[in-house]
Amino acid sequence: HQLHSHEDQEAQSPDLSTPVVQLRIPWRGAQSISRQPMAMAPPPPSLLRLCLALLALSSCSLSLATDQRDADRVASLPGQPESPAVSQFSGYVTVNERHGRALFYWFFEAQAMPEEKPLLLWLNGGPGCSSIGYGAASELGPLRVVRQGAALEFNRYAWNKEANLLFLESPVGVGFSYTNTSSDLDTLNDDFVAEDAYSFLVNWLERFPEYKDREFYIAGESYAGHYVPQLAELVYERSKDKKGKAYINLKGFIERGKPRVPSPRSLLQAVERLVEPADHLWASRIHKPHRLTAVDRLSQGAVKKHILHIQLVTGHERDRASERTVGNPITNDYYDSKGLAEYAWSHAVVSDDVYARIKKYCDFNISNWSDDCNAAMDIVYSQYQEIDIYNIYAPKCLLNQSSASYANRAFFVNDKEQFRRRIRMFSGYDPCYASYSEDYFNKQEVQNAFHANARGLHPAKWHVCSDSILNSYNFSVFSVLPIYSKLIKAGLRVWLYSGDADGRVPVIGSRYCVEALRLPIKTQWQPWYLDKQVAGRFVEYYGMSMVTIRGAGHLVPLNKPDEGLTLINAFLRGEQLPTHR
Repeated sequence: HQLHSHEDQEAQSPDLSTPVVQLRIPWRGAQSISRQPMAMAPPPPSLLRLCLALLALSSCSLSLATDQRDADRVASLPGQPESPAVSQFSGYVTVNERHGRALFYWFFEAQAMPEEKPLLLWLNGGPGCSSIGYGAASELGPLRVVRQGAALEFNRYAWNKEANLLFLESPVGVGFSYTNTSSDLDTLNDDFVAEDAYSFLVNWLERFPEYKDREFYIAGESYAGHYVPQLAELVYERSKDKKGKAYINLKGFIERGKPRVPSPRSLLQAVERLVEPADHLWASRIHKPHRLTAVDRLSQGAVKKHILHIQLVTGHERDRASERTVGNPITNDYYDSKGLAEYAWSHAVVSDDVYARIKKYCDFNISNWSDDCNAAMDIVYSQYQEIDIYNIYAPKCLLNQSSASYANRAFFVNDKEQFRRRIRMFSGYDPCYASYSEDYFNKQEVQNAFHANARGLHPAKWHVCSDSILNSYNFSVFSVLPIYSKLIKAGLRVWLYSGDADGRVPVIGSRYCVEALRLPIKTQWQPWYLDKQVAGRFVEYYGMSMVTIRGAGHLVPLNKPDEGLTLINAFLRGEQLPTHR
């Protein structure tokens, strides 16, 4: 056959060898026919050029990704201990080129055999609080900031013993994450945050392609109780095509938290009376003018629309008041308020008389509490002014921060020796950790080594939590219960854990919320152990587990680091917590 024109053959380069083809044709009387070598058709020149172009483009993209990855590697940070070695990366990943929007990350490879360990994304909430300032530098990262931000120390209970650990500052406007389109900051809501986080993951995996098929988990605390399941749903829906470019091998998620939506009247009274029952960083950043501004913003008919979106500013990360939404807003308010009141009474924070008044006057099924109920609940909040509501047995931070980080100035103590004595009483726990993160990450040399401050400010002002994000966030999702049901049915691993010394999001309320899911019980409530001691208790449902950590407050990896590491180890391996001494 003449398969190509003479001109096509002349254009061929290079010349291709042609094989001899032996044909046996099965018809009557047919014999084996030996044919002359048959010329095989080379691809047209246009196709060759296209293939070469695609190959060059692919190689170029891979080279750019490798270059960017190498540029993100952090050799060492100021004040970092010389040993052990820490393999870490940090930098920006663009999530919207048109708007100039980029999110900042800090990534630690697993301490041993990173090629065999899963990938774990950690998110803090707020909305507006940094996963680097809290999760990485204060809780579960391998490098913790020491007092006054003077240096870093190695955390021997870091979760990158069990996983490759990725921290993301989200949403845009938090920490070092930025946008060149200011209107982005006015449109932030849960959907916006989930889409950006998903875009970040897809683009980050292009930069780190070795993790594309790795088992992937999401973890978080506080308002990340919204972020985590919504991001998990997005990843699940867009990864159904396992051969797709954006496939992510999602296996499950684990969270610290429980929902809370405050009643409108209790919120307004708390704002007007300047009730500040906790002195952690976020709560203490919000002063009366900010609160009045929030109330003004809700005025002129907007109260009914927005009041349930605002959380009582009663602690540590503003979102500490709303870790997870399970059920409708009123149901959540019921569980949270009921649990908070019961916990305060059962842990001797309030008197029998106050609790009796709460039971008599408070119907937590309705959002508009009576005056008598509000008066009783105000007493509960006020009793937490002199202790840390997020860890009722821990000392409170008494440092006088210039950044107005800590409230309740009346309780400030100048005696540094007295402060040090109180710190030692709690086995080394330091309640002022968040302030130390601000001291450290605002140093110019740290930002330079960290690949932060992309816009060239000298230095960029970095905050653990952003007031502007708090004030502008559009709360639009009141329940993630349908997401839980959907992802549990899809077979994802879901754990909820709670420190039993947390007064603001108490384990009592968490148990009420889990009960509302109406999941069948697989393993009854029982203790789990560490070093021959009871470390907490857990119950396994079909599709979900709930775990308590004995003696831990809201920040389990900080308060009980060994227990926290045991917890994440069991979760990632799909194992049961130790049930024998």
